[in-house]
Order: sequence, then structure tokens, then C-alpha cells
Amino acid sequence: MQIINLVCVPIRNPEKQVIGVVQVINKLNGKCFTEGDISILEVKITFLFVCSVVVQYSMWNEIPQDLVNNILCVLNIILSPMHE
Repeated sequence: MQIINLVCVPIRNPEKQVIGVVQVINKLNGKCFTEGDISILEVKITFLFVCSVVVQYSMWNEIPQDLVNNILCVLNIILSPMHE
């Protein structure tokens, strides 16, 4: 794979500590990533972190299945490729 452009965005816990990094390579339209793209990624990553905690918690405790299903539907939307 040839890398044309990439962006890295930190994953932060609720205490704002960096606990990981998401790397996105080669924007689909061939253009460079913008500040707007980075802002969208930050929102998506925060939401994904919250969703992952909820889904994991649902495995340990009783959380309504429809709530988990709704979260998984939103995750599918959030994980769709970025287009400009």
C-alpha cells in the first residue's frame, strides 16, 4: 500500500489521558486531510470510546438489548468511510 497522506488522533479516557491512537491512511478522495476531518475524527473516536464502554458493560450487566442494538447501528454509521 502506498501512503499518500495520514492523520493520527489520540484516544483519551474520561480523565483526558491518552490511552491510544487512531491512524487513518489515504483519504478516499485523494485530497489531504483537513482540520475539519480531524475534528470529525475526534468526535467519532470519543463516541466510539463511550459506545465500547456501554457495550462491554452490557455484557456484564443487564442493559436493554434495544439500547445495545441502537448503539451498534450508530457505530456502523460512524465507522463508514470519510468522504468530503
